[in-house]
Amino acid sequence: MSEESPTLLEMLKRSDGLLFLPANAGDLAGVLRRSRDGLGLEPPDDYMAFLRLTDGAVADGLLLYGSKEHRFDDFEMPELVEINLQRRDYRDDLADVLLVGEAGDDFLAFRRSDRRYWRIERVSGDLLDDAPDLNALVRIALRYSEAA
Repeated sequence: MSEESPTLLEMLKRSDGLLFLPANAGDLAGVLRRSRDGLGLEPPDDYMAFLRLTDGAVADGLLLYGSKEHRFDDFEMPELVEINLQRRDYRDDLADVLLVGEAGDDFLAFRRSDRRYWRIERVSGDLLDDAPDLNALVRIALRYSEAA
């Protein structure tokens, strides 16, 4: 008997994740416009759907960027477009990708050329794992098992 795979939010909640309030329509329109204008990339639909549920998340060493910066305790989580612009200042290999988060020593990104999500080794830029959607990428990054 197979059980349905957990949703992205279910995985994050099970990991004692910190979820932010959902992005509002203005936040979503702003991140879409800034991403198109500043990065030449459009966030994928499933990532935008994620922002409608929670405007970023932190769980077990995983960060998923939101439409705006979030500060809590002594930590600042960057917003999607700004962190992409900063990283592109010194990384030519990130021109075709939209960084959507981080997991340990890896970037989590959507690559325009193949329309897939990737876990990318931060230092070398090596492509490590790919996934068809954000849910599958988070499953990989959290090393999530069905038994959890």
